[in-house]
Amino acid sequence: MSNLEHLVERQIIEHESRLKHIDEMLDHASEQVNTKEISKKELKELEDIRCARQELAEDLDRLRLSSRQEWKSETIESAGPLAIWDVVAQRIENFIERIHKK
Repeated sequence: MSNLEHLVERQIIEHESRLKHIDEMLDHASEQVNTKEISKKELKELEDIRCARQELAEDLDRLRLSSRQEWKSETIESAGPLAIWDVVAQRIENFIERIHKK
């Protein structure tokens, strides 16, 4: 396996791990929504987060299917691809924290 292929595999594994963490937090948030009084605004926010999660999952699927050269070009062109994952995770963490305070 070349260095580039190894790097792509590591990137996929990291994205899968982050997606799993986001899914776990979304499950927790959904449980909280079922036990707390939630505003329409909060329900909309949770739905927006779910949509962002879906986009990340689709990006991961594209990464799995892309050629190594495509991956390299896209990674170089986009600064900080993991930042998007962090933003979604932070949004759901903030949501859970607010719901817990109710």
